Amino acid sequence: GSENPTVRFEYAADLPADKPVRFGQAGTDLTPTNESLPGNRRLLVWAGRNLPGIEAEPFLPPRDEFIPPLRVSTFTDWKEVGLWYWNLSRQEMELPDDLRARATEAIKDCAAREEKIAAIYRHVTNEIRYVGIEFGRFGCKPHKAERTFRARYGDCKDTAVLFCAMLKAVGIDARVALVRTADRGKERTGIPGAFLFNHAIAYVPAEKEGAPHYWLDGTTDYHAFGELPTMDRDAMALLTGPDGGELVSVDADSP
Repeated sequence: GSENPTVRFEYAADLPADKPVRFGQAGTDLTPTNESLPGNRRLLVWAGRNLPGIEAEPFLPPRDEFIPPLRVSTFTDWKEVGLWYWNLSRQEMELPDDLRARATEAIKDCAAREEKIAAIYRHVTNEIRYVGIEFGRFGCKPHKAERTFRARYGDCKDTAVLFCAMLKAVGIDARVALVRTADRGKERTGIPGAFLFNHAIAYVPAEKEGAPHYWLDGTTDYHAFGELPTMDRDAMALLTGPDGGELVSVDADSP
């Protein structure tokens, strides 16, 4: 979709012939052509003609909520997406001894679990400046937690990994959560994929049934522990972990 009328568009996917692929649409019903290619490959092509332009208006909803989306993915389900990102980020959570000691120092006056989580949250948000430098593979892969702490800057996924690393150093489990912020609108196709998300925060699971869980956004400068930016509230999120991913909604009011 575009503000300008489109005479013809094509979306092509060139992939191995035996590679499973899923695709989904909303508000349209395009059927791809399927062409065999040399080298045991195939080419899927979706095409459309004479698409009307979108008239810009004040206060329009997010584009994905009114422009027909087409999603193509080789992931089978959200569990697989979450496991893929966990494997991409888990090795970046290792900390050297001096930074593990730094985490321990940050919670030295804390008794309760929530106090410890809050202390690590304040330590990271006070020490690390948000800067998004996302070249090459670091567009999706986080930097090492040690590098982020020593450089004193990082993007959203860097600070999420640093949260997880420092909490792990003091014995508290935490996971990276991929987030589709509220301004992106609802995802309507149901097709699992990593690039539906544009943000990353940390999630701390409840210690036991009935206990609180926590969402930590490392890109915030003016939010106290337990507060979430508007863009995170009720947003679609994928919890990552060694057992795979789980698709959830970010609680509007984190404890």
